[in-house]
Amino acid sequence: MLLARLARGIGTGVLAGLIGTAAMTLSSTVEAKLRNRSGSKAPAQAAEKLLEIEKFHDEAAETRFSNLVH
Repeated sequence: MLLARLARGIGTGVLAGLIGTAAMTLSSTVEAKLRNRSGSKAPAQAAEKLLEIEKFHDEAAETRFSNLVH
């Protein structure tokens, strides 16, 4: 009984997290397209400083890195 409650609680939390993540991603993507702006590079810039990365080979590499750390 306790194990079932625990599993149900974990499952509910994971599902809520997935739904919340999808909603935030959708809303920020729609907002960016409506305002005709590109994605934020702040996550990449913060990680670059932390990891002491001086520069990327090209813009596409920096964009991929930003998506990864975001």
